[in-house]
Amino acid sequence: MRISTDALVDAVTDVAGLHGTDASRLTGEQAAHWLARVSKVRHAADALIAGLAQRIEELSAPDAPSERFDRSRGFSSPAQLVSRVGNLTPADAGKLLGIGRALVAAPVERGEPTGPLARAVSAGEIGTEKASIVRRCMDELGEADIEFEAGLVRAARALDIPGLRALCLREVARRNHEAMLERERRQRASRSLRFFTEPDGMVALHGRLDPATAAPVRAWIDAEVRRTLADQRDLPPAERDPAQAAADALATMARHMLGCEDPAAGVKTTVLVRVSKEELESGVGVAECDGLETPVSIQSLRAMAVDAEVLPVVMGGGSLPLDLGRARRLFTRAQRLALAQRDGGCARCGAPVARCDVHHIRWWSRGGGTDLDNGVLLCVGCHHRLHDFGWDVKVRNGEVWFIPPSAVDPERKPQPSHRMRLRLERDPMPAVDGRPPGESTDRQPPSPERLVAA
Repeated sequence: MRISTDALVDAVTDVAGLHGTDASRLTGEQAAHWLARVSKVRHAADALIAGLAQRIEELSAPDAPSERFDRSRGFSSPAQLVSRVGNLTPADAGKLLGIGRALVAAPVERGEPTGPLARAVSAGEIGTEKASIVRRCMDELGEADIEFEAGLVRAARALDIPGLRALCLREVARRNHEAMLERERRQRASRSLRFFTEPDGMVALHGRLDPATAAPVRAWIDAEVRRTLADQRDLPPAERDPAQAAADALATMARHMLGCEDPAAGVKTTVLVRVSKEELESGVGVAECDGLETPVSIQSLRAMAVDAEVLPVVMGGGSLPLDLGRARRLFTRAQRLALAQRDGGCARCGAPVARCDVHHIRWWSRGGGTDLDNGVLLCVGCHHRLHDFGWDVKVRNGEVWFIPPSAVDPERKPQPSHRMRLRLERDPMPAVDGRPPGESTDRQPPSPERLVAA
């Protein structure tokens, strides 16, 4: 494969206008504009590093025609040499070596890679982490389908890293269910938790948990952190930050278990899980747990249900009264779960569900009802900012919109929620250009699966 510096030169040229700029004078939009372009420089440089790292690995192979290059330089492996010489972490060196292998393995025409992943990496369009996720997905599936690879690359451009990782895991579960079950078996076998004492006497923890093990632990600790922060909200200055509250929650859990006569009896926590009826019945597919980026298999979901209350999201029906109108002021647990499904966390900034409260859009004191169309999940900071600066909130057709004050936007164009913005980044819709909330449209943002299949 012929090395090309064209992408790096183009990216550097594109950011030349930034030279000499006073950073303190940049607006937020300008800073974001330049950040996106400077990131292309980094991605293009990583592509070159990956190609060079692969060559070092090739020269360090046991069957190399001469002495192994890594050993001749005093290193035990190519990864160690790349890490030291490139001033990289071992994890980053390993990822770049993997990308280098993908570049070499890609079809080549006139010295240029023709595979979708190799082209995107060489052009600096996607970074090392996303490229590693795509490559790992292809490796697990053993897929040589160019169209499928192109779909994953399209998704990598559109999604954030957690979204891309979840998409690839779902694709593995759908196309090669045994591969996902094997991964979960490896994860369970690799779970660990270790304590060690640091020089200053502090006790440190290092652990790795498979998703099914982590789900109830994280759900309980997140709930305790939220309760703690809510209790101290009106006590300036805050007594504990979220990390301290999480540490205290872990200690509280241990103290409770030490004094519990029957620690194995009863339901220990509640884990909110989203799963389709078809996947649950067939046993093939994945379930998504709140608070975890990694979906779990249906088999893991069933195992979790033995010892933890696994609650499916219910958006209505006779079993849960989700629309209480003026019957009561506080939102019920069922309503909160429904809003968590709709908003996915803070509707404004995307903060985790555990750090949000349900707020009346039209205040209860002014006649607002306690129902889903009058409720929105907001973190404390966003809630205060909306009130302090005069923003309005509207819910139309199950979507949350934020209406800026005239001081921010004289036309007061509706702005989409955090969850909707993520979808619109994949398939921009005219709604962000000022369509009033609630105006009907036949176009729907595509699911991540449609990005792959497109």
